[in-house]
Amino acid sequence: MNAIIHIGPPKTASTALQNAIIPQLGRPFLIKPDWLRPLCHKTDYPTPDISNLPPDIIISDEIIGAFATFSPETVADRLARVFRTATVVFVKRDNVELFYSLYRQILTNVAHVQGKTAAQGKPLTFAPVTIDSYFDKNLRSYRGGRHGFFAVIRDDAVRFVFERYFTFRVVEFDLLKTRPSEFVSAFSLACGCKHVAEMPVENKTEESNFVELVNSLPPQVPKSQLIDCYLSKLSPDRENYIRNFAMLGSEQSFA
Repeated sequence: MNAIIHIGPPKTASTALQNAIIPQLGRPFLIKPDWLRPLCHKTDYPTPDISNLPPDIIISDEIIGAFATFSPETVADRLARVFRTATVVFVKRDNVELFYSLYRQILTNVAHVQGKTAAQGKPLTFAPVTIDSYFDKNLRSYRGGRHGFFAVIRDDAVRFVFERYFTFRVVEFDLLKTRPSEFVSAFSLACGCKHVAEMPVENKTEESNFVELVNSLPPQVPKSQLIDCYLSKLSPDRENYIRNFAMLGSEQSFA
């Protein structure tokens, strides 16, 4: 059997799959091996020796599919230098939903850092990024090097470059919202396995989790600013740009 490479991307239930599903699929697995991230981030990287890995191993790291540093073409080519054959599993989420989820994760990370900084009595020297500046930064990353969020959502292009080297399987994230068992079954099938476990259930909404976190921070942290950023929305034209980006020409400008 070929290796399975689950590449995420981030905010597509990767952690839940890594913790609750992949270990139950009956195949050997590695979650975020330390040799994999340099492959996706470093200009000079040592090619790892994987000759001792079982041929049917499942390897999962959502950072592969984030294309945070390199384009999908570069990441696929680097993986192909390590794995002669493999099946790549990609979880596809609605583009606009994915943007908001990624942005709100950034804010959550900022809140944790601000809380830690304030608790240590250090001055707060940074502010949370606004949603429009996050959009602009990601668009610049795509135009400058074909990497980042806008590379992720060009899923047909991602499929095209990975299929040069690997079998490519897509699992629809939307299943998780209404039919979680079918989501797990689809992911398991993409891995060549049967569905043997259930996804964990989170009762609290993401917003309530964030508000609870912010309210627990020291008083000098700008709580209202963090919450306002969390609740902010892109303009309709920017949402539509994200929604339709995969169908636009690669040099399509945003007004």
